[in-house]
Amino acid sequence: MEKLYQRIIPKAKKPITDKIELTNIIKNLETDNPQIGLDIKVKKDNKFKRIKKKTRNWVRITQINPYWKNFSAIAMLVSALISSGIFLFLFINNFASIPDQVPLIYNQAIHAWTYINRDQALVIPFIHLGLTFVFLRLNLTIFKFDRRLVLTLNNSLILINIIYLFEIFQIFTMLQVY
Repeated sequence: MEKLYQRIIPKAKKPITDKIELTNIIKNLETDNPQIGLDIKVKKDNKFKRIKKKTRNWVRITQINPYWKNFSAIAMLVSALISSGIFLFLFINNFASIPDQVPLIYNQAIHAWTYINRDQALVIPFIHLGLTFVFLRLNLTIFKFDRRLVLTLNNSLILINIIYLFEIFQIFTMLQVY
């Protein structure tokens, strides 16, 4: 088989007189010669390795970012995860004994509870986690220019999570009594 440079050199030594002739030479070289194989072995991209790499990158970011060195940020996230986990655990374990209508909010104007369906109450911890991650994202953007505001927000979210835990226990004890 003729080498590529052996075909190019004789054509390059000829004087080129016209622009059309140059394009014809290029077209002939492209159509005459198939691509040169370099015997490079390409591995398929492994999804597990890609996820592992992204996880390592997130771990590096959290180690470098000073937001995560703040105790209130970690406490806020852990308290939200624990309170939602406790709600799900209690709700799923006691699902058969929970009545069809679950009290959600006490209305002081009429001195009565606002009830929701038992199936709809299962969405509450997921809404809580979603709002937690929205606040977490908001705190990450605010942290660059106002750290005291982020500390205040994190501490207030910790307090809200503790109140959420008391609410969970109050509702479940009320359900067990009635």
